[in-house]
Amino acid sequence: MAVKKVDVRKVDPDIVEEFCQEAHIMKRLRHPCLTLFMGVSISYPYLCIVTEFVEKGSMFDMLREGNNDALTWYGIVSQPNWHEISYVILFAVPYTGKSACKLPWI
Repeated sequence: MAVKKVDVRKVDPDIVEEFCQEAHIMKRLRHPCLTLFMGVSISYPYLCIVTEFVEKGSMFDMLREGNNDALTWYGIVSQPNWHEISYVILFAVPYTGKSACKLPWI
């Protein structure tokens, strides 16, 4: 399991609002290709989102760290588990884009 923790005393109120929006979106998503949302803990001064643990981190982290080779098509198909990565892209991305989910794209 993984925990994302925010100390509300140390961050801007906009960050707290963003955190709450993220939790609200995650609780509505259920798909085998997406990280499983397990719950939220609100115990002042901390807000926590609990999810399943993803060994290699998030795609956001990969982009932020500049490891863009892994996100090119060549980078994907050169991985030993390229078929699993392709499956996630093919099935999870359209799911998050369904109008029923009403998710904001950033």
